[in-house]
Amino acid sequence: MEQTNRIILCVDDEREILSALQRSLRQKADRILTATSGEEGLALLEEHAPGVIVSDMRMPGMNGAEFLNRVLEFAPHTFRILLTGHADMDAAISAINKGEIHRYLHKPWDADELGHAIEQGFERHQLIQANLALTDSLSEKNQELEELNMTLEQKVVERTEQLLHSERLSVLGRLAAGIVHEVMTPLTISVGWVETVSKSPNITEDQQNSLSIATEQIFRAASIMESMRDFSRKKHPIKTPTDANKLIGHALDLLIHPLKQKNISISRSFEANERINVDGEQITQVLLNLINNAIDALDSGGRITLSTRVVGTAQSARSVQVTVKDNGSGIAPDLVQQIFEPFFSTKGSKGTGLGLSICKGIIDNHGGSIDLESRLGQGTTFTLTLPVES
Repeated sequence: MEQTNRIILCVDDEREILSALQRSLRQKADRILTATSGEEGLALLEEHAPGVIVSDMRMPGMNGAEFLNRVLEFAPHTFRILLTGHADMDAAISAINKGEIHRYLHKPWDADELGHAIEQGFERHQLIQANLALTDSLSEKNQELEELNMTLEQKVVERTEQLLHSERLSVLGRLAAGIVHEVMTPLTISVGWVETVSKSPNITEDQQNSLSIATEQIFRAASIMESMRDFSRKKHPIKTPTDANKLIGHALDLLIHPLKQKNISISRSFEANERINVDGEQITQVLLNLINNAIDALDSGGRITLSTRVVGTAQSARSVQVTVKDNGSGIAPDLVQQIFEPFFSTKGSKGTGLGLSICKGIIDNHGGSIDLESRLGQGTTFTLTLPVES
């Protein structure tokens, strides 16, 4: 459909009248279209969207009033002029009252009067089009504002949740620090008394076994306290340029015994040839936790795949990705989202639920990220992304 503002459509069953209208109006429009029937006029209306229509009243089939009534239905903003004879005055007045036409002129028409009506029609049509454009623009702006408000509301909700989460972690950290302080002393005393009693010459074998179990459980409680202390400290990393491949190798050396006990094979793919700017001790703690979790997830004869690679192009955006992948049973989808939450564990009574939370805190403090992908029956992959040495 054409978008020219000054198009006139003239409709009359007499071609001589159409030619006369064209001559009279050629200075008033960019284009003048002609039709010899109402049906032909409606087809041109749909294709070209004229701003002004001039129609004769008396035409075979569809008369001018009926034609302009159809125009009102399909293009209500088009300016409609009806040319009538004196005998058609009643029909013209009726069309005006129904809103089917804006102006009517007697035939033969006065050229100046018709020209003035045409200018009036274009002016009205252009004002309506401008108003519609402004209305559309306002509607778009209102929609954009609505979307922006929704986005802002969502951001406020997300930020509020983040602040509440941070506050909860802070409270948990303070609570954990207090618990560690209060519990470690009686645990230490308990270990001392158990060792003293276990050295007694009169102790039976059953009593010795019971004391061994007690000692084991005391040390387990102490290990939980250590995890809680790590969680509460949020130790600031001391970063130095470090080889990620060597950190993985060191972590494997420390876990050589549990790996051998479960006959777990290790697959290595170390492609990273750039150093990362990290606290080596803290990242080793993360690696130990991830590899140990993989060991716990595997049956005898399982496999752990460790890999490193450099990602990114610009120097400032280059990072080293470290992956720890196992072929264990995997983690249920509904649990994956909670895996880094403090005190959440998939190990039941065997875990404190703090290990991965501590790992995430360490990686966040390094300006990196830790991601998890897991499928039931196929295994779990943890991916660490850490910035390279700048």
